[in-house]
Amino acid sequence: MRPRRGLAGLVLAAASLTACGIPNEATPRVIRPDDRLAFDTGPAPQPGNERSPKVYFLGTINGSDRLQSTSRDVAANPTAVMNELLKGVTADERARRLRSVVPSGTRLLGVSQQGRLLVVDLSKEFFQATGEAQIEAVAQIVLTARALDGVDRVQILVDGAPREWPRGDGTLTSEPLTEFAFPEVAPSSQPDQPPPPSPPNG
Repeated sequence: MRPRRGLAGLVLAAASLTACGIPNEATPRVIRPDDRLAFDTGPAPQPGNERSPKVYFLGTINGSDRLQSTSRDVAANPTAVMNELLKGVTADERARRLRSVVPSGTRLLGVSQQGRLLVVDLSKEFFQATGEAQIEAVAQIVLTARALDGVDRVQILVDGAPREWPRGDGTLTSEPLTEFAFPEVAPSSQPDQPPPPSPPNG
């Protein structure tokens, strides 16, 4: 009688495993991609977080005008990013004391990439910036373009024609530009000084 009870117990255990849906396999097997979904109990995969593109505006850092980056929620491609720069500062950026010296009304006529060189074609309104403002406006274009993946150098055209542009020291060049041409307005890692406190009333 005892052997029969042991045999009955084995039968019940085997039936329990079958009811749980666990296959009894002697060797491991590779789970196909379609089958893996059935075993995945975690959250659904989310799209990769793309790096937000940057545009550059002027801000005052410890009494000096320096270019500062700010993020924009647009596609990280040259056309979208350059158009964002040409729109100027937002209300929030203005509250942070950022400003643009790219002349209002400047339009993006075209963008093309040749290897790691980005060619930016602007409308003639860009010429309205002169002197120090032109240096800063050119630097805004160059640093914004250089922040894009795959861009090492920047050439600025106006109405499709190449021009000479000032470096940070005021010397002119027709060669493509990088951020190293503008050390005078390069972004600073120093924190901005808080505004002075308002005088007490009365």
